[in-house]
Amino acid sequence: MEVPWFRLGFKRPQADTDVNVGLLDDVDSAFCVPKPACLNAFDIISLSPGFNLSGLFKNDVLKQEDESRFTSTQPASSIMSKLEEIASLFRFSFKKSKDFKVKLQGSEQGRKGHLSIDAEIFEVTPSLFVVELRKTGGDTLEYSKFCSQDLRPGLKDIVLTWDGNRPEKE
Repeated sequence: MEVPWFRLGFKRPQADTDVNVGLLDDVDSAFCVPKPACLNAFDIISLSPGFNLSGLFKNDVLKQEDESRFTSTQPASSIMSKLEEIASLFRFSFKKSKDFKVKLQGSEQGRKGHLSIDAEIFEVTPSLFVVELRKTGGDTLEYSKFCSQDLRPGLKDIVLTWDGNRPEKE
């Protein structure tokens, strides 16, 4: 029902009683499963550092060391669960939103405040997901250390590749 071409010519049946209205609402909610945002061809091309043109359109471009991404064949719900597990393990607060965005914030004060990381899950195909991680607060060195020593090893069982082409180092 979410695909526009499928709804062409579709007319919702009119219910005569309140009982039937409740039944239709239950059927509609059963088919509305939340999914991460899909990446189109332009999004996928922009993931390549050589083709990323975001610098032409944004003034506040993040440095390369302030962000990373990985691919996974695990479902988005499993990725969210794993991120939540890592957050609790390393005493980070974990806040998720309905659109597969996550905010991790360190409990300890660093050199430049609390380390804060945003993660967003995108669907490339039904069986392939891209997760973008972005430092949104704290020190870059602390972020790099956390990613290399804690986050990457903690995610190794769900990660297919890191940063596009570089596989996880053992």
